[in-house]
Amino acid sequence: MMDIRLLEDLLAAALAQAPDAADILLSPGHPVLAAVRGELHPVTQGLPAALTEAETAAMALALLEKRPHAKADHAATGSADLALALPSGTRFRANVFLRLGATAMVFRR
Repeated sequence: MMDIRLLEDLLAAALAQAPDAADILLSPGHPVLAAVRGELHPVTQGLPAALTEAETAAMALALLEKRPHAKADHAATGSADLALALPSGTRFRANVFLRLGATAMVFRR
């Protein structure tokens, strides 16, 4: 299982490159995307050129693992809402969901 710190590091790196981002999107087959003033921008410096399905699924599992209610929601409906705080103090509302049969995530500050 992936360590949650890898997800936290990825989000922190994305915010460092796109400090005005309102949302960070993680979806297989795409780079990390930052929504800045309504426009999506790829965030790739030091990050994967495109996330794999295995990477996004592992990050989602690490996120859901310590949140039994969210994990149960995701298993039952294919979607779960939760919160995540980075060690820096940045807080996100998160949604883990199935997109075209693969796990994707959106993090909103």
